[in-house]
Amino acid sequence: MGTRSAIGYLQPSGSVRAVYCHWDGYPDHQLPILEAKYNTLAKVKALIKPGSMSSLESNHTWDSESRDPQPLYHAERGHGDKPKTSSKAFDYWRDMDCEYLYVFDGTKWITYSLHEPSRSLLLENPCDYSQMFRMVKAYAAFANA
Repeated sequence: MGTRSAIGYLQPSGSVRAVYCHWDGYPDHQLPILEAKYNTLAKVKALIKPGSMSSLESNHTWDSESRDPQPLYHAERGHGDKPKTSSKAFDYWRDMDCEYLYVFDGTKWITYSLHEPSRSLLLENPCDYSQMFRMVKAYAAFANA
C-alpha cells in the first residue's frame, strides 16, 4: 500500500492547488526531491499541471521501459485527475485519504501530516484557517514584490 500524499502550491486567495500522488509520500522521500527539483513556483505549477501521479520520481514508464527519473503521471496511461483547488485543502486531501500534504508557499515547501495533526510541521492545528490566512498574506506580499 502506498503512502498517499498531495503536492501543490498556495494561491494568493488562500486556496491550495494540488494533485494526488500515490506512492512514497512520506517526507523522507518526497521532501528532498521537491526541494531539489521544484524550488520555484513555475516549476511547481509545471509539476502538477499534468494531474495526479503514481510516483513523484520514477525511472520507468507504465510499460516498464527505462527513462530518466521523473514523475509517473496517471495521464500517461490515459486517465487520472486534474489538479484540484480547495480553500479547505487540509480537509479535502485528508478526506481523499492522503497522509501528507506538501505546499509550496512561494519560497519553501511546507509539510503537513494530515492524519496526525499534532505532527503538523507548520500549524499547531492544521484546520486553523486564520493561521493559513496569515501565511497567505505573507505569500501575497512575496508574489507582488
